[in-house]
Amino acid sequence: MPLSTSKFQNLVSRAEEGDSDAQYSLAELYCRGDGVPRNYVEAEKWYLLSAKQGHPGAQYGLGVLYLKHLGNRAEGTRLLTLAGERGDSDACYALATTLSQASGQGRDPVAAYAWFCLVEAYDNGPDCGKEISKLESELSVEQILGAQLRAREAFRPAIACSAADKAEAAARSANEEANAELERRHEAERAEDTALGPLLPGESRVRRRMRVDLSKAVSPD
Repeated sequence: MPLSTSKFQNLVSRAEEGDSDAQYSLAELYCRGDGVPRNYVEAEKWYLLSAKQGHPGAQYGLGVLYLKHLGNRAEGTRLLTLAGERGDSDACYALATTLSQASGQGRDPVAAYAWFCLVEAYDNGPDCGKEISKLESELSVEQILGAQLRAREAFRPAIACSAADKAEAAARSANEEANAELERRHEAERAEDTALGPLLPGESRVRRRMRVDLSKAVSPD
């Protein structure tokens, strides 16, 4: 949903004051054309300002912008590599797909395989089993083993553990919310039973409500 005018102006003010989160959010809006006309120059401007302050997503966003939209493959690859080396699985995936799908000298299936292995290891990115299998069909055993060694050397276990912890926490939170919702539903049903009386044999709750409503409608005041 697009931001209201007041919220957008507030975001711009925060970004101009140096808020890196606001700068990143503004860059994202301009990059996607979300509520504002798509503008890659403005997106680059705010990504750069945010990235200089160390925002974790800005370097990745800027790398993708250069790679896909502004035609600066070298800088885009450099930025995504830096982000990937820090354990950003989205950057690893972007690099892997770029290196595997490029043509000519830009294609590097061995490096692509290594980046796909890292995405798989961090376990918080897209499923890339098909891409890995496809690359294995064209690489030699020596190339595959070399790429796996590169991935192992670049792998950061702490990042993977952190991602796993976050995934576990998210699953636990979702389970707790589901249980809470179930309890709310049961409480509502108990309240309905108290108000409408017991169900007749084979009667659904909907039919009971209809029966009670009909009874009220035809009963004399």
